[in-house]
Amino acid sequence: MDTKKVLWGIIIFLLSLVVILNYDSIHDFFGTSVNPLDDIYEYDNQEISIRKLFEASYEDIYYADHWVATGKYCYKYEWISDPDNEEFSTSEIINKEIINLTYDHYHDNTDNHLGILSGRRTYPYHEDSIIGDRKTTNQIATFKYYDGIISGTTRQIYEYTGHKCSCKVSLEKILVPDLDNISEAVSKGEISVEFDGLVDEQGHFVVTFTGQRLPFIDSAFWGYNYDFSEAIYTFDAKSRMIVNVTLKDLDLSEGYASLTQRSSTELYFNIGDISYGNYDIPEIPQVICQNSVINDIISGDGTFKPGYDLLCEASDNAAASDISKIWRSAVSSGNAFCTLEELSEKLSEKASGYDLEIVKKDYYINAEENTLFIRYLITQDDNEIGYIVMPLAVYGAKIRNDNNILSFAEDELTVFEDGCIRVNHRNTSSITTEMNYCFYNDGILRIDYKVTRESSYSRLSDIEELTLFTNGDYKKLQKFIEENPNSGFTWIDKYDVYENGRLNTYYIADDTGTSAGLSDDTISFVSLDHISEITCYEPYKENARWTDF
Repeated sequence: MDTKKVLWGIIIFLLSLVVILNYDSIHDFFGTSVNPLDDIYEYDNQEISIRKLFEASYEDIYYADHWVATGKYCYKYEWISDPDNEEFSTSEIINKEIINLTYDHYHDNTDNHLGILSGRRTYPYHEDSIIGDRKTTNQIATFKYYDGIISGTTRQIYEYTGHKCSCKVSLEKILVPDLDNISEAVSKGEISVEFDGLVDEQGHFVVTFTGQRLPFIDSAFWGYNYDFSEAIYTFDAKSRMIVNVTLKDLDLSEGYASLTQRSSTELYFNIGDISYGNYDIPEIPQVICQNSVINDIISGDGTFKPGYDLLCEASDNAAASDISKIWRSAVSSGNAFCTLEELSEKLSEKASGYDLEIVKKDYYINAEENTLFIRYLITQDDNEIGYIVMPLAVYGAKIRNDNNILSFAEDELTVFEDGCIRVNHRNTSSITTEMNYCFYNDGILRIDYKVTRESSYSRLSDIEELTLFTNGDYKKLQKFIEENPNSGFTWIDKYDVYENGRLNTYYIADDTGTSAGLSDDTISFVSLDHISEITCYEPYKENARWTDF
């Protein structure tokens, strides 16, 4: 009997030794499930798995009253000489963008919860971008992205200040991803999973997902995940709570000569304290324009300093003087800075003293969201007199207004989608004057060029007609007409173009083909192509689409 006990003891000892020495192999055979998310490991006398780690964070991430995460988005595109040897490789950065991020999560109940992503760009991506700001050297670029459910209604709002930049992401959907989606991607071989159940020196578990792309985070990026190819999740070993997450992507492709193109993207978030208590969910702003500087003006919250000048260079309407007085009186009274509504009230008040009405009619925001145009209607006894167009340019993340345009009912006023303004006035039955304004690099609207058109070239032999056409400076053109009586022209345009601070005059006769070949010592004939090169002339511009207040 004792011999049997000793024998069994030896057998048990040997089996135990085999198990200890071959634990990893036995675990691989018996402990590994079909789904690596459910592989069981042991730590601190407790079973852990990838699924259990994510499930441990789920309740706090989604249902805590408030938590904050801080992070960073980095993008870099460069040419490198030797990607396999960083020590001796040289590189030239073509584009680079760094955005510092903060994410605030608020939760009240299933019908009221909100995530707010705030970002500030610290390194510009497109230094020459004009989206959101006419000052191309402006380094200001901040944004907020609101994503949640308020009173049972899904709300997603984005707004920015300065140059437009964004990194729209719902962080909860990254921190607690769709595990079923991961399992499906793993089973299809689309992604691989790396987790050894061991704790690193910082006391963390690290789970890594790798694939050509990671479909399980698509929903966090409005359905598109920026093609991140690696997701690294870090969990605290004691609490099992997620500590941070990093998404990465690196792409190498052939360049020119011996250089290689390399683009790298990284999105990182570190999770801060998770709190329970009474936290008020911030109010989501009403956004008409995503550029907050413009949106504040339309909503009535923003102030600006109206410009003193009211330009009316094409018309000789007698009312121009009175309307200019009304404008200058309105912008000069009270505080220098005012809201749009305060300026409108002042204009209405001052206009009543001249038996006129000036009312805010409509507005237009250009595609680049860097200019807001306000149009005021001028009437008298219900008869239309004209319009005032007030362009409010965003320059250095502030509103700039210098020159405003006055036109009358008999004029043709056009604001184009690109922000240029054209006023066409008929002087006589055959002569028209067209003023063209555009924005310069300093954010100020100025005249770009003036076109005086004579539809009947033969009438210029009359000195009175010639004087009206040239605005008194007719000697050079008169000499040309006298020396070329059989030119065969039917019409002629005079272009006064402002170039480098000086006024230059050019002529186009009949059509582009004819004018391109003309040259004369007294006057300059050019083609329409040349005009388009030195001005903002563009034959196929789209007109602005106005929105009523």
